[in-house]
Amino acid sequence: MRDALLVFWIATMGADRVDLLGGRGPITLPPYLVLMPLVLALELPSLIAARRVEFRREGQVYLLLATVLGSMALASAVGSSEPGLSAKRAMLLVFQLYALLLVAVILTNRPDPPAILVRGAWLGLAVSFAFNVLQVATWVRNPTALPGGVINLVPGQFGMLMPRPGGQTVDPNRGGMIFALYLFILYRFGRPSRARRFYTAGTVLSLIITLSRSAALGAMGMLGTAMLERRRLRITHGRVLGAIATVVAGTLAVLVVPGAAEVLGVALNLLGERYSTRDSGNSLHFQLIERAFEVAGRSWKNALFGIGYGNSATVLTDLLPGTRYANFHSMYGTLLAEMGIIAFTAGLVMMIYPAVRANPWRPVAVGFLLFNIFYQLVSEPSFWLVLSMGWLGVGAVPKEPPAPPRAPPLPTHANAAAG
Repeated sequence: MRDALLVFWIATMGADRVDLLGGRGPITLPPYLVLMPLVLALELPSLIAARRVEFRREGQVYLLLATVLGSMALASAVGSSEPGLSAKRAMLLVFQLYALLLVAVILTNRPDPPAILVRGAWLGLAVSFAFNVLQVATWVRNPTALPGGVINLVPGQFGMLMPRPGGQTVDPNRGGMIFALYLFILYRFGRPSRARRFYTAGTVLSLIITLSRSAALGAMGMLGTAMLERRRLRITHGRVLGAIATVVAGTLAVLVVPGAAEVLGVALNLLGERYSTRDSGNSLHFQLIERAFEVAGRSWKNALFGIGYGNSATVLTDLLPGTRYANFHSMYGTLLAEMGIIAFTAGLVMMIYPAVRANPWRPVAVGFLLFNIFYQLVSEPSFWLVLSMGWLGVGAVPKEPPAPPRAPPLPTHANAAAG
């Protein structure tokens, strides 16, 4: 029961397409928030009963930084223009920081945490693939449908031209990073298999159709770091020939299959528009980051405490009008403008340390660093869980203790007589 619940929680920790309040509550209530107290209630008694709980010194530093970040989030609500909204969001952030650190501690003290993580990743990808299929079907049937109810199957859209399904996550940008995270877990801790190759193809396709530049940047950082760690970033004759064969086969398919050239042209045009540096979205991202630094520098109060956690919309009415969820689209800009320089520094250290120190989660930490430049994961549970596991070294192979020095051989009778 304990294992099954923890696995299911890992598999659905990004499932904000499911609102257990059916859209009628003051907040969205995803499954992970409901399951979290149950997970802790089942796991903590065993942790408390253990004679010795492993909680390394780095974890204590992370706990201190998390406390600083959470305290500044709460303090920022005091002088904000919407203290009620800011306080509510700050309390959710504090809950995430401590609860997800507890989950990392629980995994650290389990006999085989990689097995739990791998099972959660298998199920998480299966759930995400199913959501993608349902979202595409919803878009084909009625692309203008409005979200509602307990389960939201309306995908993001690139204009009205094509859907941007994000798996179990409403936001395709965050959904892309969750896809990449689950696949990383399968490769870091799982075993090679045909199923893994199938899931790899499905994950790559899912990442592409999110059309998320931030997720693509994060995934490339994740992949590059993992390959450098294993010293696999090499160009071999086999890889070159394989790439050439793939290009040739694809070209022949386009030439032979009727209508394939037209479909390819439309697809390339759409991708070109989405990833072009001339895209208006790119310009907006830079304007939002510039606005974050400008807002933080307006006064000493803003510099120290920010404008209030979750209150970005109040200073972005000209750039992102008509939504109370407008934000700076950058983790770094959000930390600085909403919570001040102290929270910004604490958050930066929390993110950078696992990205530079050897640990099993370093590639993901690098990917998150890059993703957060033009987007933000401040409310994403998988982000805080990975940072906690990176600081604690969850899944690291324990170092074998040094062998004791060998005792000198006892003298034989002949040696003793000769002496």
